[in-house]
Amino acid sequence: MWTMKIKIKIVTCNTTMWFLFFHIFSMRSTGAEIDSEAGLENRSRIYAVKKASAKLLCPARNTNIHKCWIALTANLGAKKLPIEQGGEMPLFMDRHEIRGSTAEDVAQAHQSDLEVQSRFFCKALTYWYDESRGTAFCLVEAPSASAVREMHQEAHGLIPNHIMEVDASTVAQFLGRISDPEAVEGLPIQDSAFRAILFVDMVSSTDITKTLGDSKALGFVRRYRDIVRRALMDHGGREVDRAGDGFLTSFASAHAAVKCAITIQRELSMDNTRRADGVALQARIGIGAGEPVRDGDALFGSTVNLTSRICDFSEPGQIIAARIVRELCMGKDATFKSIGAKMLKGFSEPTDLELVEWQE
Repeated sequence: MWTMKIKIKIVTCNTTMWFLFFHIFSMRSTGAEIDSEAGLENRSRIYAVKKASAKLLCPARNTNIHKCWIALTANLGAKKLPIEQGGEMPLFMDRHEIRGSTAEDVAQAHQSDLEVQSRFFCKALTYWYDESRGTAFCLVEAPSASAVREMHQEAHGLIPNHIMEVDASTVAQFLGRISDPEAVEGLPIQDSAFRAILFVDMVSSTDITKTLGDSKALGFVRRYRDIVRRALMDHGGREVDRAGDGFLTSFASAHAAVKCAITIQRELSMDNTRRADGVALQARIGIGAGEPVRDGDALFGSTVNLTSRICDFSEPGQIIAARIVRELCMGKDATFKSIGAKMLKGFSEPTDLELVEWQE
């Protein structure tokens, strides 16, 4: 529990009121306690004192309040609270269901967050908005998920449906940014957080190593990786992670993900044709699509899990996609063939799958 004692002393000098303030005798906490009822109660008291102190000073002295609070909250334990501590605070992404709202409405809500954020020791970094799906996602530095919720409550009353702690680098890898886009400065952001997820995995790399030896096999692995990375670059994909010979990638467009997958399979096939060594360089590819924050505690967690299982289900040289990918590519130059509902490892219900045709 927190133990805290605060002294406040106000001295009048001519017309300027000086705030000498806040002497902390003892304070200790853990990350878990910040979200406890006692932690929230103490933080609420701090908010109240800060608001009261602001009324006691003339505008010219507000920087003194600011410095005071930096000094005070620098000792609050593992989770640093003031905005100026930057990356030391946890980072949260939340999800709002706001059907019927416009891009201007969401931009105004974000502006309202910016106006009140300091009261809750938060920093609203940016947001994503998808009008067609009626969803918005906010990225906020904050001492806790509760602080994010309280900030939204006071700013505009739009309480998020779900909040999860995220990693800045992971957000950037999946979504491409962690701040407002420069090109739309001063304008409403209309950038969806919905992403297509593509898994590509090299087939039989272990067998190739056993047959050719480490040195020659490494050359084949490099050819495969070069083909995948060139395709990603050509189709606007982002490499999120690589484990062994598998790539986890992200696309703003499902159609771009499908075209990238087709390019990879065609390039691998042509590479095999050009070589006379008889070694088949192949890959299996799975494609899914979804939002960053749903159920669970990982960014794009359910979509990544499903897409990984789809990739595992596919045969060498195949591209298998979730049904939603076909729906998102409706009217585009991509050909799908339904293979029906299939049971995937780790899922209790069958998943409708589509075979992407890539051979010319």
